[in-house]
Amino acid sequence: MPLAEPPNWHRFIDCPTDGCPLKIPEKLVCRGHYVPYHAGLEYQACKQCGFLGWLAPDEVAAAERRWQNSPAGGAPPVPPPDYPYDPEYAASPPPSPFNPNAIDPALQQPSYLAPPFTQPFSSLPSSVAAPPQLLSLKSGKARCAAKSCSKQAGASSCTHRMCKQCCEQQAKGCQYGGHRKNQNIAPAVSMAASALGDPSALSRPTPMHAYEPIDAHSVPTPTSLPPKVYKKPMDPQWAVRYNENHAAQQQRKQAEEQRRAQDLMYERQIRFCFWSADGVEPEMFRQQGLSTLRLNMANYPALLKKMGLSVDEEIGVYDFTGRCWDREDVSHVREVVPQEVLLVRRFGVTDCSRLDEYIEKYAPKPAASRRALLQPSSKRKHVVIDVDASPEASTPTRRPKVPRRASPLPHASPPSSPSPSSRSSPAPLSPTLSSSPSIATASSATPTDPDAMWDQGRVLNPIGCGAWPDGMFARDMAKGFGLVGSSKVADRFVDVFGGTFPKGTWYQQQRAWKYSSQAERDQAAALPRSAEGLWTVWRGKSSGWARVCEEKREKRR
Repeated sequence: MPLAEPPNWHRFIDCPTDGCPLKIPEKLVCRGHYVPYHAGLEYQACKQCGFLGWLAPDEVAAAERRWQNSPAGGAPPVPPPDYPYDPEYAASPPPSPFNPNAIDPALQQPSYLAPPFTQPFSSLPSSVAAPPQLLSLKSGKARCAAKSCSKQAGASSCTHRMCKQCCEQQAKGCQYGGHRKNQNIAPAVSMAASALGDPSALSRPTPMHAYEPIDAHSVPTPTSLPPKVYKKPMDPQWAVRYNENHAAQQQRKQAEEQRRAQDLMYERQIRFCFWSADGVEPEMFRQQGLSTLRLNMANYPALLKKMGLSVDEEIGVYDFTGRCWDREDVSHVREVVPQEVLLVRRFGVTDCSRLDEYIEKYAPKPAASRRALLQPSSKRKHVVIDVDASPEASTPTRRPKVPRRASPLPHASPPSSPSPSSRSSPAPLSPTLSSSPSIATASSATPTDPDAMWDQGRVLNPIGCGAWPDGMFARDMAKGFGLVGSSKVADRFVDVFGGTFPKGTWYQQQRAWKYSSQAERDQAAALPRSAEGLWTVWRGKSSGWARVCEEKREKRR
């Protein structure tokens, strides 16, 4: 059954182009979107073959002459009164020729629709006819319309019937979106704007009516706060609390920075035992905050001023290894160890008072000997040394379940004074260190004053009492915590306590020490070296150790 013809079929005619099967509207009216003087003229157009024809060419020529003779080339004589405050008039660009919204709404009505079995067409006229569609002999598909190109056409909706590369090189735009990315259509737009007489390019005319002044009472009073602070003010109580907390935080931060600076000053310090004249008691000088462990006294003028020296003078520095005085310049660079004490005398001084005493007191302990003497036993020996026993006791007393007592360290006899007549003469050394005594006879070799080891940066570490800190006294532990400090803990532990650094045990004991109150710490530092003064005894009674045990129980839960 044949289809009935639509009611508007009489408004379509065959395309005038030979071989074009498309039916086109009999008459279209131009709205003058791009050429103002074409508004109202009638034309015919075919999308498929690109046909464009005016129904009255004489009227087109007459309209063009009228536009050329009009003032401002056809532009409106005066812009609207609200120019340029009307954004729709001042800022809206001309519509794209391929924008479907630019089609006349009257042409989109059902009475103007194309008949069935025909391709849709654009109601806009085309100034340039599209090239004919060519087919490839191999694939049978449409070929690019460019003469020098043998590629296939990219899209059927391409205006130029070309591939993408050739279409992008054309001056005219393409209705296919994929071919418009790299096309520069600014010249065409600028030409259209100049042809229309762009109002923005003209001088601003005098307003056609006077603007009414704004009432001062209707203008809102601007606030003094910036826009980002438009919010509800903080409650006064909260503001006071915030300021107090902030001030307290700043004070804690400053105190922490000051403490760190003081710790660094203390950890990087050395002392000088200086003889300025013959037969005069030496003076002690201290230099803190060394930037490097290579000392040059010339870099510290304040220290030289206190010692009464100048940069060009010579001094004598005692060599504990060679047992002699080294003649050096003040600007000599020497390697030092933190907390070290240097024995220095002015050049020409030969009678150094109490030299043997200071050599014994400040002589550095060799690292190998110190580790060998202070190395704890690998096995726990349930042997207790009775310090009250007579020196003639030859066998150890075995008393189970009795607190261990500290075994003493051997000590060296004081070396003799160097010869005063020689500038660099060796000083004879008394007999070498005695061999480590057995535990049975250790009580007879107990140092007269173990606190003297503190000046050398060491503390008394018992031998044969098990793993550290078993057998340690509370007063030695209190001093040891201060000597080790907070930097390079592993190395400082070996220098102060000896043996291998027990990382977990060390930080556990340190937390117990820090958690304890100041009164408890003062009590530990004053305890004697007896069974009641053992570290384990004091630790069991302290509040810091109770807190450490509580933390361990919390972690196990």
